[in-house]
Amino acid sequence: MKRIIFAPAAEAELADAVAFYDQQRAGVGGNLIESIEAACEFIAEHPLAGEPYHHRTRRKRLLAYDYYVIYEIKRDIIRVVAIAHESRRPNYWRDRVR
Repeated sequence: MKRIIFAPAAEAELADAVAFYDQQRAGVGGNLIESIEAACEFIAEHPLAGEPYHHRTRRKRLLAYDYYVIYEIKRDIIRVVAIAHESRRPNYWRDRVR
């Protein structure tokens, strides 16, 4: 199983999404975090299972939210480059891919 790290911008996106959902209804942000954690555990165990995406990245859609975990597979880690909403600002994160 590979270790997962988050790009700082992906961490900020997660924090923003959690804050947004908690403003809508208390506790929903925590559910989003659980969904992200479950997706990351799956990705760590099955890195190639995510849908091939743009420029050496893959993406895993969250089941209960309109977000993707977008990641790149490195030799010994998986780097999450974005927590991206499925329809807002498509591909804004592309310059984060190394």
